[in-house]
Amino acid sequence: MTSREQYPWLQQSRTLLVDAYWPPLNPKLEFDADKLIKTVQDANANTIRFGTIGKYALIQNEFVPLHPELGERDLLRETLDAACDKDIKIIAYVAVGHGLPRSLMLNQRPQWKFLLDDGSVPPGVRHFGGELTVPPCPFGQYYDDILNFITYLVDNYAIDGLYLDGPYYNWNMMSRRQVCQCEKCQQLFSDETGLRLPANSELFDNDEIINHELVATMDNWIGARLYQLFDKIIHIAKYAKNLPVMFNAFAAAARPPQWEQKMLKLADGFLLEAELGGLRGLGVGDYYQKIIWRYTHPHTAWPRISTPNIERQNQHSGYETLTWGGVPIISYGGRLCFDNCCQTPVAELFGFMKNNQSLLEATATSKFIGIVSEQRINALSKHAKAALAGSYKLFQSAGVQTGIVTNGALVDLQVLQQYPIIFFPGDVIIGTEQAACLREYVRTGGTMIATGNASLCDNKFLLKDLFGVTVIEPDEHLTENLQFWSGLWDIYLQWHKNPTLLPVTDFKWIRNTADSECLAEIIPGTKAQSLTPAIIRHPFGAGTCFYINFPIERLYNELEVPEFVNIIETMLDTNSEQCPVKIACSHRLYLSLKEKASVKVIYLCNPSAVGRTFTVSAELKSELRAQRVYSLTTGNELACRYDKGLIIIENHSFENFEAIAVILPDK
Repeated sequence: MTSREQYPWLQQSRTLLVDAYWPPLNPKLEFDADKLIKTVQDANANTIRFGTIGKYALIQNEFVPLHPELGERDLLRETLDAACDKDIKIIAYVAVGHGLPRSLMLNQRPQWKFLLDDGSVPPGVRHFGGELTVPPCPFGQYYDDILNFITYLVDNYAIDGLYLDGPYYNWNMMSRRQVCQCEKCQQLFSDETGLRLPANSELFDNDEIINHELVATMDNWIGARLYQLFDKIIHIAKYAKNLPVMFNAFAAAARPPQWEQKMLKLADGFLLEAELGGLRGLGVGDYYQKIIWRYTHPHTAWPRISTPNIERQNQHSGYETLTWGGVPIISYGGRLCFDNCCQTPVAELFGFMKNNQSLLEATATSKFIGIVSEQRINALSKHAKAALAGSYKLFQSAGVQTGIVTNGALVDLQVLQQYPIIFFPGDVIIGTEQAACLREYVRTGGTMIATGNASLCDNKFLLKDLFGVTVIEPDEHLTENLQFWSGLWDIYLQWHKNPTLLPVTDFKWIRNTADSECLAEIIPGTKAQSLTPAIIRHPFGAGTCFYINFPIERLYNELEVPEFVNIIETMLDTNSEQCPVKIACSHRLYLSLKEKASVKVIYLCNPSAVGRTFTVSAELKSELRAQRVYSLTTGNELACRYDKGLIIIENHSFENFEAIAVILPDK
């Protein structure tokens, strides 16, 4: 059973975040549990993520020092009492390996210190104001104390879930350039690797690695021990109460990929920061069928401020998250305990989720275009990030259903075959096993669109047989004369269907094979000659491959050339009958289709938070005529017609976000 199936309430949760680092819990305790519960109810929320440890503990315990202003109070107990009988769930936040006040580490818990070569603690960093914070060593006495704290929390409080901000190693704003030299670490490293723990001076010169082999050994050891700690926490949460466990995906990002993937598999879900990380992470979450929380609000230095514009942005981010398949969590939610006069947009977002909960529950995202992205949540190159953003924009501009396929899924043919089309950006690197699976995917009927350096691994073009290309030596004299300071000079694409010159960059020198078709050429501005093919179509087995000989997705992210969308639409015509839903709109919209038996829901979301009215027409593939089509945001019935296997909705207008429910008769 997947986490989404085991904890459907969490997949549908409407969560207000009351974090230990923000008002009303920090910098001073201004907390009123009754006021919090009233705020939650007014916002149509039904879940609170509540901080039990921030810089200090906010519950009475013997393991973590208490907040200086806490006295005899227990803020989690007060919240649970106030929420009693009000159908509000409480998920406890626990920081694990997170930075703590320097004075706490030096004076109250010296046994937790993370030690450098000279026996000092790392330089402190600022975390939401106040005293500088430093990391604990997660493998010494802190290891036992944090496990005891979590055991006490789970055994003595009627919480509904656990969220871990961690486990981190050397939490110092995600630095990896320090290794703890405490006695416990020296002993553990020696016992578990047979090696002497290296000093930082042997590993790093400032922030530069000077011994890559030793650093790789250290990283793997750290990843393994963090996973062991994580596994023990999961066991504590599951053993007696079977609590769902979420964690911050950043906790696994700095370790080798195998440990990140193990942690993602072990947890029931993970939290993503706002912006593009959400899109990439939602793809990873969909692959593992995990519950994904996504912040609605980036970090701010003014956490008490609530304005109509701020709350509209929170609302928009929430709708965007729902469209992508995640669960929105209202970050900095404590601000509404001070002033909730502007909370209407947030209440509308949660009201939409509340009013349609039974209909939307257990829906799954339909598959059509699968964009290949790296398995990791973070640590992507600048080019890879631009490629992912541009790929998503490109297909959304074409008005088709788009999702993310992690490159870890490229060894699973059944996963790939859920997608009629795979889009392979050139900045994703794969190996021979993944190449073999992609080859089989196309051979058995799939369509693949690849760009730029697609499948370039160890300087070998692994999939050139799929693309129908031969790599040739470049004309060095010509290449030298075409150099620009940031790319190529006066080079263009000329598409056979349209003579308009289009920009290209970073192409490969290739020829197409006799059994493939050239659809476009790369030419110099003088048009004196064709330099090399730009777009190739090649049949392979029962499937088709298109190779675009430049990073079209990165260029679209930068320039948004509309003709690039026309090129993509031409390629999609091959699979038009398999497209589950297609929209026509004068502006780009995020689009997704969620479905279950007898229900299909089309999500449409404005890519920006700017208020705008959209008029859209949609074609939904269906063997059956619709019994009812209506807007989930307004409740209004929508006119539609049925023609040749398509439910057609024409000229429907809405503002910023819409969810259209299509109710079908039972088969």
